[in-house]
Amino acid sequence: SVHLTDWPTPDESQIDEQLSERTRLAMRLSSLGRSARSSAGLKVRQPLSELVVELRHEHERGYLPLIEAQLREELNVKRVVDAVETGGLKGYNIKPNLPVLGPKYGREVAEIRALLAEADASRIAASVEEGSAVTLPGFVLEPGEVLVETAAREGYSVASDAGYAAAVNTVLTDELRAEGTAREIVRLVQNLRKSSGLEISDRITLGVTGADSVKSALDSFEEYVKQETLAVELGYSGLRDADGAAEHILDGESITITLVRQA
Repeated sequence: SVHLTDWPTPDESQIDEQLSERTRLAMRLSSLGRSARSSAGLKVRQPLSELVVELRHEHERGYLPLIEAQLREELNVKRVVDAVETGGLKGYNIKPNLPVLGPKYGREVAEIRALLAEADASRIAASVEEGSAVTLPGFVLEPGEVLVETAAREGYSVASDAGYAAAVNTVLTDELRAEGTAREIVRLVQNLRKSSGLEISDRITLGVTGADSVKSALDSFEEYVKQETLAVELGYSGLRDADGAAEHILDGESITITLVRQA
């Protein structure tokens, strides 16, 4: 019986610690990326332009090229970027500490406010965090004389944990929206195939009717849709004597999908 067999002794020399570490990193960043997508209300099938990651340890940057393909597929993003290359994930709002500066500088506070608005916010934030003086043209301010408010960079949704962070770019171009629509239609067609009793290998003729945005998306990603759904033909009108038909609301627009099994 297997229950009476001695448990084998592991050969620890065969353990690839770097593989284990980068796998854990991929899992952590994927989880954070999904949280960032969810916070922004972005469907998993909606492609995004980029994932920006902030790492805790310097040596982990060497792992990024090795796990990039996995992150792109898992999070449906076009590229993965190290936050160091983009100036970090945080944005900063820099303001004068008026209760402190007012008595000291009087009317010059207005000039200081304007200089802070024009200055490099990340540089000032770094100086304040280090406890160093903030140097402006004509003024040297103490760290306590400047207020630094942190916020996510505009156009990104960020999730962070234990020194790691992942941000997805929430700006959707027309091309990204079209690809997202095409992916959703593929999902709907696959569901219709199943409910219509088609075999997994059955070829079909596919008809999709809907708004101009739907037709535009299918025009741009026709080959992808046909390949994923095993459609030999794709048209933009309803099919007669269809083996399956369904109506859906997609992005607020009504669409109708019909399919005919190929003999």
